[in-house]
Amino acid sequence: MTDKPRKGRSLIRAALDIAADQWTLLVLRELYLGARQWSDFTAWLNIPPATLNQRLKQLVETGCVAKHSVAGSTGSDYRLTEKGADRFAFQMAAREWQLRWHPREGAFVTPWVHECGAALRCKTVCHACGEEPKPGEIQFVEHSVLLRETGTQLQPRRLSSLIGTDGRSTGMQPPRVIEVLGDRCATTVMAALMRGHQKFEEIETWTRLSPATVAQRLKKLQVMGLIHSRLYQQRPDRYEYLPSPSGWDLLAVTLQLYRWAERWLTQERQPFATHSLCGQPLVADLLCQHCGGLVHLGNTRLATRDPQAAQSFDGHSHEHTSPAPQPMAT
Repeated sequence: MTDKPRKGRSLIRAALDIAADQWTLLVLRELYLGARQWSDFTAWLNIPPATLNQRLKQLVETGCVAKHSVAGSTGSDYRLTEKGADRFAFQMAAREWQLRWHPREGAFVTPWVHECGAALRCKTVCHACGEEPKPGEIQFVEHSVLLRETGTQLQPRRLSSLIGTDGRSTGMQPPRVIEVLGDRCATTVMAALMRGHQKFEEIETWTRLSPATVAQRLKKLQVMGLIHSRLYQQRPDRYEYLPSPSGWDLLAVTLQLYRWAERWLTQERQPFATHSLCGQPLVADLLCQHCGGLVHLGNTRLATRDPQAAQSFDGHSHEHTSPAPQPMAT
């Protein structure tokens, strides 16, 4: 992997292009569960061979996975690198949002257990003061950074083609958190709203999207319950748009992704936002709701041998078995 700087770009946008893809998240989930070889992935994912090859190739090229040849075999062995293991916090923040705001009937919930012994549920807090950031306490910082060149070109993906592809789940609905984060225009509109641009013209100006695209994404976000509208003028009727509690809570997912991106995608260190409660740059820590300890791949384990442990996450029993979490590549 090369390490050349690229032209200035939004760090969070670059990170979303890499991470906010359902197939990539599912492949990483299997890696966290212990998958190493091709058959480990196809055992649980109804994924076309070309797609699996492409996602594994992208994970290797972006430095998240190391590929090794297997002695006496034509196959390859895939192992997480430190960079790939570090994405665990983002995936657990996305998992927490999904469990809190849009649990899906029949969806498999990986039964992670924190080192304290509790079924893993997470919260995102400010590293400086330990408080959960709330609406009105966040001052965003606008800047672009020079990115490290990863050598891979990522293409837009259609979520509709991913329905029913997770062999561990019986539901047909893709995760809502990825429906949003994987939609470049929807995340841009949400970013505008969180910065206080609430009127249609303000959103259009800040996002530089066409009026038709802005209207489509506002409707989509309303249907998802992530924003709501409020009439502020009559004759003609004009509305302003505000994030709902679930919409604001997407910020926790974004903060975890930004922290990963700041460590691995750029050599610059610039804050994404300032936490006005303490006046410090808003750096996100992911904590266990039960004990308050940090959450990372190294201090969690699977509880798949105990169906009741899996059941406690979402009220449904998941009696699947999986290999133990794999060690990182050295």
